[in-house]
Amino acid sequence: MGIVIRWSKDPDKSVLFKGAFVCQLFDDVMRLDPTDDEMKDAFEDADAYGLLAIEDLEPGLANRVNQRIEQAITGILTGTITSGIVEQPFGNAETSSLYNEVLMQILQLIAGKPAAAFSLNASPRPSRNFEQTP
Repeated sequence: MGIVIRWSKDPDKSVLFKGAFVCQLFDDVMRLDPTDDEMKDAFEDADAYGLLAIEDLEPGLANRVNQRIEQAITGILTGTITSGIVEQPFGNAETSSLYNEVLMQILQLIAGKPAAAFSLNASPRPSRNFEQTP
């Protein structure tokens, strides 16, 4: 099971996330603006249906989602934001390192590099409450 994040209908602008990393990314993004109910709804729908089609969102929401994803990733990678992954039962150094690799690859995708240039293989996706270990 995974979630596809799609920036356009071009397959090179889509990526399938396997494992808990996409849910963690959504949680990390929501920490930046926990009152954005539209973004929260979009992430909950993505979790339920396995797809976040950013290009199909209302333009204002699509811009906020892109900006917040980029802001969260940049903050986590530079150390100015602490990811919630460190609070998870499986949030050890290896998992955090893998998560950071995935985040770097997402930034590359946002910057326009094709998704085929990298692989986002993570462990099987646990339940939303992260009770299982990867």
